[in-house]
Amino acid sequence: MNRPIRLVLPLFLSTLLAAPTATAAGRRVAPSDVIQIHILNHPELGTQVRVAPDGTISFPYVGRFRAAGLTEDEVAARIRAALARAGIIK
Repeated sequence: MNRPIRLVLPLFLSTLLAAPTATAAGRRVAPSDVIQIHILNHPELGTQVRVAPDGTISFPYVGRFRAAGLTEDEVAARIRAALARAGIIK
């Protein structure tokens, strides 16, 4: 299933297309999902990634990690924490 997701960090994330019964924050990421990531005040880090068949994604300062099975909030939190550790965001 190919479901686009939009992450806007560090504030929140939202889905572009999701099942109508799922909330954006609670929807689980699945392989083949497309995630649009926007970092406020850091447009150079904005990107679109597709979740690999093994459930992983790769993002600068985070590396490759398993996103499938996590909620959108959990993916955003993992990216947010790594960017904070790197001093990119507060």
